[in-house]
Amino acid sequence: WEDYTLTSGNITVEAQYTLIKYTVTFKADGKEVSIDQYTIEDKTITEPAVPVKDGYTGEWEEYTLTTGNITVEAKYEPIEYTITFVAEGKEIDTVQYTVEDRNITEPVVPVKDDYNGVWENYTLTTGNITVEAVYTPVEYSIIFKADGKEVDTVKYTVEDKDIIEPAVPLKDGYTGEWEDYTVIRGDITVNAEYTAIKY
Repeated sequence: WEDYTLTSGNITVEAQYTLIKYTVTFKADGKEVSIDQYTIEDKTITEPAVPVKDGYTGEWEEYTLTTGNITVEAKYEPIEYTITFVAEGKEIDTVQYTVEDRNITEPVVPVKDDYNGVWENYTLTTGNITVEAVYTPVEYSIIFKADGKEVDTVKYTVEDKDIIEPAVPLKDGYTGEWEDYTVIRGDITVNAEYTAIKY
């Protein structure tokens, strides 16, 4: 009631109403971000920015200003990122992941003749990434034998076919040379061929 004084005579006392200030508390992950106030006559408030959280998009939950104090929580949704697997310039597959679910199934590395293929090392953090296939040439062996015994083994690949032949073991009364062979791909055995010397 408004202030009044009892003297002599009739008086009228008016009720006085004061607007109640209600509080809106904004929270993110349990931490207070901001507090604002409103009344039933002035429901204009300033929302703070939703705090940034790596790997997530954020927004304030829906709320209505009626009468009473309220708490508004931030809602975060994990962002879906894309991993693009590429082999020799061609896209093989795409796989999605989030910061909450990093279990992915890699596609098979495409086969390339005479090469071993693996996906390059990568780390799932936040963001889209491209993963390249890495190919390493297969190492093949040429086994040089003389009279059934191994003389030497020489390695080669499709990228490096330069080989150094071992010397053909000496054999009394014979001249020796390695049989004809072609370095194409795969492991091969090369035998010594001996020809008797004519005196």
